[in-house]
Amino acid sequence: MIEKFSNFKIRSKLLCGFGVITILLIIIGGLSVVGMNRLNGNTEFIYKTNLMGVTVMSDLRAQMLRRNNFVVWHILANDSATIAAREKSIAELDKEIEDLLAKYVPLIVSEPEQKVFEKLKAGIPEYMEVRKKVLQLSKNYSKDAATEVQKTELAAKIGVLYDAVDWLVEENKKQAEESYRSGHDLSASLNWGMGILNISAILIGAFTVWFVSKMISKNLLNVLDAAHKLQGGQLSHRSTVTTQDEIGELAQAFNQMAEALAQAAGKQQEMMEEMQARIDIMNTTSIVSEADLKGDIITINEKYREISKYSEKELIGSPHSITRHPDMPKETFKSMWKTIGRGEIFRGIIKNRAKDGTPYYVDAVIKPIMGPNDKPRKYLGVRYDITQYELARQNMKGIVDAIDASYATIEFDLKGNVLTANNVFLQTMGYSLDEIKGKHHSQFVELDIPRSELRGMSSSVSSAQLDGRSVPHQESSGPDFLSECHDLLRPADSGNTGQEVPPPSEAGRLSLHRAFRESPMGGSRVQIVGPDDLSEGTLTSVALTQTDHFAHIRRMRDSRFPHEIAAILPGEFFVSPDPMIVYTVLGSCVSACVRDPVAGVGGMNHFMLPKPKDVGNDSWGESTRYGSYAMESLINEIIKRGGSKSRLEIKLFGAGRIYDGTIDVGARNAEWVLDYLQAEGLTACKTDLGDVFSRKIYYFTESGRVLMKKIERVKNHTIAERENEYATKIQSKEQAPAEDVTLF
Repeated sequence: MIEKFSNFKIRSKLLCGFGVITILLIIIGGLSVVGMNRLNGNTEFIYKTNLMGVTVMSDLRAQMLRRNNFVVWHILANDSATIAAREKSIAELDKEIEDLLAKYVPLIVSEPEQKVFEKLKAGIPEYMEVRKKVLQLSKNYSKDAATEVQKTELAAKIGVLYDAVDWLVEENKKQAEESYRSGHDLSASLNWGMGILNISAILIGAFTVWFVSKMISKNLLNVLDAAHKLQGGQLSHRSTVTTQDEIGELAQAFNQMAEALAQAAGKQQEMMEEMQARIDIMNTTSIVSEADLKGDIITINEKYREISKYSEKELIGSPHSITRHPDMPKETFKSMWKTIGRGEIFRGIIKNRAKDGTPYYVDAVIKPIMGPNDKPRKYLGVRYDITQYELARQNMKGIVDAIDASYATIEFDLKGNVLTANNVFLQTMGYSLDEIKGKHHSQFVELDIPRSELRGMSSSVSSAQLDGRSVPHQESSGPDFLSECHDLLRPADSGNTGQEVPPPSEAGRLSLHRAFRESPMGGSRVQIVGPDDLSEGTLTSVALTQTDHFAHIRRMRDSRFPHEIAAILPGEFFVSPDPMIVYTVLGSCVSACVRDPVAGVGGMNHFMLPKPKDVGNDSWGESTRYGSYAMESLINEIIKRGGSKSRLEIKLFGAGRIYDGTIDVGARNAEWVLDYLQAEGLTACKTDLGDVFSRKIYYFTESGRVLMKKIERVKNHTIAERENEYATKIQSKEQAPAEDVTLF
């Protein structure tokens, strides 16, 4: 049975022990209930036989005394009303005495008590007979005779009644004493019985717990002993517990774990041997050291001593800066400390200096060794001596730099798109790198070169063959390529055409291939030397007819917008009665966006005023003629196409201060155009003038909507150079426009 019990689950064993203790507690509780019931019975008996009996007899004696007093007061009464009142009170007391006698009957518990009570009841009629005689004499006003009978016969009867009542009171006191002794004896018996039962329950419960815990702890100690021996290195030791309870399952799991550890130890030994081999190889080929958190050297290998030419005693405890070369910038080591301080690996080429002053180069890798608080506790540095390779690289760099300074070179990818070009090439061709990067190299080839020759050259290069043929190229005085990247445009400043600004995810790359011209004021072309760096979608050229009044304006398509885009340059303007988008880039120049919302005609110009001849005495002078021409040409063209001056909606943009100088050209342009509108009786419904930024403008001629972005970071000087060249041209002409223009 014990063997069967030992195979019980631990929970079942504990439940058995709990069950035994529970049964004992139930027995003790039941006996306690029985004893308490008996004690309650004795208490109730004491209450009935003592407290109530004494109370009833005391009340009976008091009422009898009152009744006797009322008899005396009856004798003393001299009028019939008082006599009647006394008789009524006596009758009421008789009723109360009868009730008390009836109340005492169930409290009688002994035969002597019953006999005395019967004697008391038998004496009451005799008393009533004598009292009747006394009351009749008193009522007939025979007061003396009534008094005599009351003192003799009636007093004797009352004495008999009082004696019976007093005996009953004493009897109840005796019974109370007996009940107390009985209850005391019962309480003592219960206490002894409960004490014996409690001791028995404690002993049985302790034995049960000891027995169950012994069976559990025996197996646990067996598993624990096996764990200690395993910890001591005895990987072959196993637990011998075979029971089917949880401890038996634990022993089986422990044995399986020990087996796995034995196998893992074998593999770990193999890995340690491999690791030691790797360390030996690393120490043979690499410069290895460990440093504390301050950078002081803790350990080094032989390779470190060999290449640094310091002894181990000189290196241990010294900072790593002992081998630092003065040519190394401090920023490199600041970056290193910042990197490894974050727990990340640092790698870099470091120039060191040996003890004898000889420089040497290492490819250094520094790995923080993290502590339990996830912060570095020390640093491991592994370095590879690359002195020969670094010296060869520097020699090669000198050769390449010499070639780069003497020859024009350009690099392409396998598809012929430009990757980079050197300064000699860019200066020779007249481009900036941003203008050509990512574009196909055919942009540099004259149009009359046969394409078969170009394909032959590309085929030779693709097959890794050197091609040394000469191909004529055209410089940037030909068509321009402008590299663009997407920027999120600011929402429209007025109006709402229902067209949303495209998200950045829809942005693409575009190229503008267009010839930039000056306004009709001059016939020469403005040369562009850099990119606009503006945000547009994928554009395609739009064919124009020769009869188009604005045929010189470059037009294109953008997949983000529903209409054609006309791109204007400084000195140009564009008007259209059809839905169009006019686009330009402003520096210090000003653009007026004008439309007649009723006629549906709108357009935009791009102009600036030339610098005045006499800065100290500038009365606007002839410089205003260029601004007037730009504004009147735009407005007149709108009026020609059905617009009305009274309905014109005007918006002004630009006039940024994008370059230093004593004269704020942008502010001068802004002041002039605002004065011009006031003089012509026109009002601008929207202006964004001044500040220090260039602006990119998209104007929707149909709705008057404007998309504008301030260009806070300009990657090159294209905008400023373009405006300076335009300003130089109009400044050098010093002549009126080709035609006089007046407003209709």
